[in-house]
Amino acid sequence: MPFIHITSLPPATDTPVPELLTQISHSFAKLLGLEVKFVTATWNLLQPGHYATGGQVADVQTSHSHPILVTLVVPGFYRSEQVAKALQAAAAAIAEHAQVPKTNIFAQAQVAKSGCVFDNGQLVTW
Repeated sequence: MPFIHITSLPPATDTPVPELLTQISHSFAKLLGLEVKFVTATWNLLQPGHYATGGQVADVQTSHSHPILVTLVVPGFYRSEQVAKALQAAAAAIAEHAQVPKTNIFAQAQVAKSGCVFDNGQLVTW
């Protein structure tokens, strides 16, 4: 943990998502001082025309509208300052490697509480 879940329209140019996920994971881990083996990242692509903002739909991801949507799942033992730092690190890593401005990223944190996570075959507590 943490998990970075990214959702966006398809990129306007041929961008290899697997390569982006690797780069984002490494940058995020470096910014937080984590080993990359603890970072999980996913990228879900919306179908063209399946994302409206301000009542307008788009077919591809732009740099100025239809923000990239990010849900960052962090463990419940993170203090609020650590959650804020993790959100900033996720936005910075995505902006750098997906080449979109941070102003076109919407990120939110989801805090996974102790006893509310099932992983590796067991209920996890911390």
